[in-house]
Order: sequence, then structure tokens, then C-alpha cells
Amino acid sequence: MPVLILLSMGRLLYERPSRSILCSFILLGLLVSCSAVTNRQLKEQMKQFVDKPTAPPGMIGAVLDSTGVRMIQAVGVRKAATTIPLLPTDRVHIGSCTKAFTAVVIARLIDEKLLDWDMTLATVFPEFQSTIYPDYLEVTVKTLLTHRAGLPRNPTEKDLARHLRLPIVQARKAIVKASLSEAPKNTKGMFLYSNLGYLLLGSMAEKVSGRPWETLMAEYIFAPLKMTTVGFGLPGTAGKVDEPWGHRWVSNQWLPLQEDYPAFIGPAGTLHCSLGDWAKFVATFLKKSPILISQQQMQRLTQPIDDIASGWFVTHTDWAEGPVLFHTGSNTLWYASV
Repeated sequence: MPVLILLSMGRLLYERPSRSILCSFILLGLLVSCSAVTNRQLKEQMKQFVDKPTAPPGMIGAVLDSTGVRMIQAVGVRKAATTIPLLPTDRVHIGSCTKAFTAVVIARLIDEKLLDWDMTLATVFPEFQSTIYPDYLEVTVKTLLTHRAGLPRNPTEKDLARHLRLPIVQARKAIVKASLSEAPKNTKGMFLYSNLGYLLLGSMAEKVSGRPWETLMAEYIFAPLKMTTVGFGLPGTAGKVDEPWGHRWVSNQWLPLQEDYPAFIGPAGTLHCSLGDWAKFVATFLKKSPILISQQQMQRLTQPIDDIASGWFVTHTDWAEGPVLFHTGSNTLWYASV
């Protein structure tokens, strides 16, 4: 079944952006499944978005299957109020779509017997026993991956600011420790989307492996897939238009900005890459035999609790042959969807 990945340089100004994108591309998905769509049709479909008065200044879209990219197109410009064209090979910020990568890193560590789906926070961080609220000690890897651990959605601004000067691995651990010191306001077992949960997963991976999350990403994913355009944080050079900029809608116009979350938020959503490289990763979920993790871990990774898998949301549609994995991502300046 073909997959479509989409990146806009600005959060789409629709009441329900994910629904707008989905509805507009359902027909495209059907055409692709019949091998009837062309590169030209893909570009025209995307251009319909960019031509809207409030649309972001640029958009890149790609269609792929288990063998890789079947077609890719870009429309618009890299930065509002410029004429520099957006290219299909440009690097883009994928926000929370990074979580699927973090989930694969965790699954690989499970393959290596360094973690387990049911391993608890207390097992990985015994030093937290007397410093975090007791209810968090039995939080497991699986509940963190599926946003059911009862953690807050985000670290507080105060906790983020306090740890900006620490080395990145120490900062992640310190933020988790500080964020879990008070009684949970959410019920464990109930779904609550949590960026903090994936920050914690990254810190757990660092603790059991002895390596930064960024290094694990490179070793377990980027190198095997020959992903050469990947990085963390903003794509491109500060102040230059050598790569696309993010945008925010301000005073009825798109304001180009180069901003991102602090680097230690990485496991929850700071990855950038070209759509071609992103497609290499997505394609691993379409192959009959996984290439990054074992078949057993791939099955556990994509097995949903209700409609939430590890690093993915899950739905069912009439036009798909089975469950559909999807996710969106945004640092408020970009909008990514797969």
C-alpha cells in the first residue's frame, strides 16, 4: 500500500488541519493504489493548497512504497517574501514524527536485551527512588511509548529554563527528575499525548546504553539506511536561505522564523531531513522483513492499544488493506504528516 508524506512550511490554517489534509489526499491515495497518479497530478494537488490566500509559502510531498520513493514534488518558496524556490531535496523539520524514530531505537535496545517492554522507570533509574513521586516508579517502557503513563504533556517552562546550560544527556535526566517530583494529574493507563514521555524514553535509552540518544539514532537508523541529510534542530544556516524556514501566521501574513525547541527535547521531536531520507525510514514499516529491528519487536511496536501504537497513531479505512499508521508533527513553525 503506498504512503504519502507531506511537509508544509507553516502550520496549516484550518480548523482541523489533519482532517483537511486527510480528506484532500484520500482520492490521491486511491489513485496511487491504482498506479494512476503522476508526478504532475501530485504537484497540482499540492499547488491547490499553496494557492490558497492563507496557505504556507511552500510544501513538499512524496509518495512511497516498500521499495522507496515513487514520486516527490515541491511547490512554493523556501521563505516568504523571497523568490528562492523550495526543492524536493530540501531538508525539513518533522517535529513529533521524530517519535517513530525514538520508538525504533527503544525496540533495538529491547532486541539487545538492554531494555524490555515491561521494564519500569525504577529499574532503569534506581537513583530516582527517593526523589520522584512514587506513582511514577512503576511506569513502563510500553506505557511511555503509547502515551499511557500518566505523565504531563510537556516539561514546565521553568524546568526547561533551569537546565539549558547542562550537557544534553544530563539535561534530559534532570528535566525528567524535576518533572516527576509531584503527584500525577493524569490517570495511568488513560491516553494523554506526552512529549515528556518520549524525553524520558530518550533518557532511559542513554542510561542503559551509555550513549547519547543522538548517537543511537545515527548507529541504529541513519547509518544502516544511508540517511545523509539528517540533523537535529533547525535545517540550514542561521540567517541564510540555504534551506527552508519555518513560518508563523502573524497579523494576517506568514512571518518566517528560524526557531526550535532546546536540543534536549530531541527524542520527542527535533529531527530534520529531506523527504527522500524520511521515506527510507517510513519504508521500513512496509517491508515484509524488517531491517532495523527484529520481526518480533516490529510486531510489538506497531500493535496498538486502542488506536495508539508506539510512535504512531492507528486507524482503519475502507481504502487500506489493513491498519493505517499515521502521525503528524509541528514545532509550531512547520507541519509534517505521514
